[in-house]
Amino acid sequence: MKSLRWLAWLLPLVLLAACHDDDEPTPSSRAEVRPELGPWLILTSGGSAVSLAGRSGGSGGDIQLTVTTGRFQRDTGAAFPSPLSNALTAAELDGGVVTYAELVALQAPTVVGSQASFNFVGADFFLPAGVALDLFDAPAGTIDTVQIQSDGMIRLDGPSRTRRAGADSVSIIYSTATAGGGIVAVGADIDTSGAPGFRGGDVSLTANDNLWLRARVRTSGGAATSSLDGADGGLTGVNSLGDMFLAPGSLQAQGGAGTVNGGNGGNVTCLALASSGGNFDWGVDARGGNTETGTGGTSGDASLLLAGNIYWQQAVYLHGGTSNSGSGGDSGNASLSAAICRGILWVFADAGRSATGVAGSNNSCVITATTFNRMTAQLWSAGAAGSVAGDGGELRIQAGGTVRDSLFEARVAGGAGTTSSGNGGQLVLQAQGGSVLATNTVLRAYANGGNGPLAGNGGAIVVDGQGSNANINATDLVLHGDLNGGSGASGGNGGTMQVLAPGGSLGLLLEGALNAGASTGAGAALGGQVEVSIDSGEIDAELDLSAAGGAAVGGTGGTGGSLILDADAAVASGGSCSANGEFQAPGGSSDTQGGLGGYAFLGAGFQGALVPAGLRLLLRGGDSPAGNGGDGGTVQLFSIFDTFLSGGSIDVSGGAGSTAFGTGNGGNGGQVEFRNDDGSIQLAGAILGDGGTGRGSGGQGGQVSLITDNDNSGPAGDIFISGLIFLRGGNGVGSGNGGDGGAISANATAGATALDGDIDISANLSATGGSGMAGGNGGTIELDTEGNRARVAAMLLASAGFSLTGGGTGGFIGIGANDSPASVVLAAGTRLAADGTGSGVAGFITLDPLGAAPNPNLVIDTGVVLSTRDGDGTDQAATNQTLD
Repeated sequence: MKSLRWLAWLLPLVLLAACHDDDEPTPSSRAEVRPELGPWLILTSGGSAVSLAGRSGGSGGDIQLTVTTGRFQRDTGAAFPSPLSNALTAAELDGGVVTYAELVALQAPTVVGSQASFNFVGADFFLPAGVALDLFDAPAGTIDTVQIQSDGMIRLDGPSRTRRAGADSVSIIYSTATAGGGIVAVGADIDTSGAPGFRGGDVSLTANDNLWLRARVRTSGGAATSSLDGADGGLTGVNSLGDMFLAPGSLQAQGGAGTVNGGNGGNVTCLALASSGGNFDWGVDARGGNTETGTGGTSGDASLLLAGNIYWQQAVYLHGGTSNSGSGGDSGNASLSAAICRGILWVFADAGRSATGVAGSNNSCVITATTFNRMTAQLWSAGAAGSVAGDGGELRIQAGGTVRDSLFEARVAGGAGTTSSGNGGQLVLQAQGGSVLATNTVLRAYANGGNGPLAGNGGAIVVDGQGSNANINATDLVLHGDLNGGSGASGGNGGTMQVLAPGGSLGLLLEGALNAGASTGAGAALGGQVEVSIDSGEIDAELDLSAAGGAAVGGTGGTGGSLILDADAAVASGGSCSANGEFQAPGGSSDTQGGLGGYAFLGAGFQGALVPAGLRLLLRGGDSPAGNGGDGGTVQLFSIFDTFLSGGSIDVSGGAGSTAFGTGNGGNGGQVEFRNDDGSIQLAGAILGDGGTGRGSGGQGGQVSLITDNDNSGPAGDIFISGLIFLRGGNGVGSGNGGDGGAISANATAGATALDGDIDISANLSATGGSGMAGGNGGTIELDTEGNRARVAAMLLASAGFSLTGGGTGGFIGIGANDSPASVVLAAGTRLAADGTGSGVAGFITLDPLGAAPNPNLVIDTGVVLSTRDGDGTDQAATNQTLD
């Protein structure tokens, strides 16, 4: 797969320059810049109590805009339709004010409960410019809602206001009821805001046809008084059967600030129930109110559920209110949807912080579409600071079809806490439906855990098709994550990166950091987890990832993270898996005990090969300045058919012990397993599994095994090794002894009646002991096949390590020691050595092809060296070499 690294930084610029059509607005700012909302169109804020001791702020009311068969459109300022008649006579219009009493004089209302309804039949209701409707005189407690209904049109060129002194404001309803028509056109402000300490009135606008909202609607609650808390804002409902034409601006439902508690924000809902489409660029602000001593206000929710092809250019603010000594308020939920999503969305939804108390909780932003096409969506929802800090929020993208040329970014780090810190949030691309195509798309999450005494864990990036059993076909899909755990007395674990699908084809770039945080106490944090799993299909992954275990003081370093790339080998329809790039997951360092190296599994199934290609895996054990080094990690590669490691490297060496002082031991080398079932193994990359150095003793070399008939039922594939394998014992530093060499095993034998594979070694294999006061013993190298050829054209070394005062015993080299090959060929230049050192004795070499000595199936070319010498130089070839 070609490199995708350019896409992560280039795509946002491309999208912002090119995601608009000729009739769409050009984005005015980079996606990283928080946009201004602009003036409000509808405002329903709670009353403020910010300057009054012992008073709380009021809550904002809800705002709901609903289009039944039409769509949301920008108001162009065109002239309103002209009324044919007017229910208001010259008598009511005289003086420039129409009062409740004048409406009663014009028509006796129908009163139900505290609602008075005026139904004008056969006439429009037209409030001309220069004339205001003022319902201040409606009797409080008797008439609290006034409905004005017409079977023609309602046109408001003059303002409407309903504030009453010493009582809640009057709620007002404007509605048309004509079966085939009936517009509502608002060209002047509607103000139902409350007097100090009293609630704002509700506003309802309902059109049986098109509706224009060109002016502003305000339903805010009154500010607090010395004896009354801030009052709540009223509700606002705007409904049209046809199109809804809205002036530019924002929809604001904010909670009021308080000295005790902050008011809650209201909910903002925009619904297009049928055919829609077009642009949607009205901002939303539903944040909770701040406070000093009590609880910050909870943000309202934003639900923008539209139909059709929507071009978004919108900002949504859903912040929880802050508090000095109490709890912060929770952020709101955002839910946005369209059939086709394009354009730019910003959602800012930080929970409220608290100086000394508990921070508020962050909620989720869910964006749903069948198709995302040139879409940029950002969520800013970091965990808030506090004594107990908050977690980061969640950005969830629900796609039912195609995701193309898009960027989804979540800035959702956990908050820093003085007692406990927050975890990073998550970014999820969730496939819905039968199949999802994702191409030229970036998922980017900044979701580190918060620092603090009890640090937070890193967050997650997830691409999920398994939950809905939806196949995923991805081309140039980039996952970039800053998912580190926080640091503190107890560090946080690294985060998670997952791509899960039942089927499809995955072309991926995975990059970023999932490192564990450092621990200054005894706790040790774990490196993060990376998993790409598909039951039926292919994986083609490029990696640039780190998932180190956390450093520790006074305890064991953290274990390195894990990598799983699995084109499921357990099912008949499993596919191929190829990978290149780098994955680093070393164990964490520690003053007492280095952490274990990480884990990697790569698997391929019945439909394809396992091709790690140039993959570099660094899974070393952690170092320790005064204690023991950590053991190296584990790598497992499993394929039904062939495995090709054509370059790259695998490093599972042990960590160094006592690098500065003390008598700590080096960590042991880890394990590498290649297991095929009927396929061949071609190993051209290098494998390093040395033991770590140590002042006590060097660590033991690791283990490498290659098996080409895992179920022993045949046939067995060939084994070709043209890359170095070093499993040397670690050196002893100072008075330390060397570690023993490791174990290398290549097995191409099959079941009793099945075909075996060839073994061909053309690169050096070393399982030598480490040097020290006493040298480490040599390890083992075994090459087994039966009925086929084993050929060596390299150095196989299993000698003991250099000894200053003691000795080390030579190891064992066997070709056909357990299963006799048809022939063994040692090409010119080959050297096999299992020598002892110092006072140590020689090891053993066994070459055992089929047949008895002198055996024509054993071919040793001129210049081949077989060495089994004691440490004093005595040649033990006669007793320690078996050549039959």
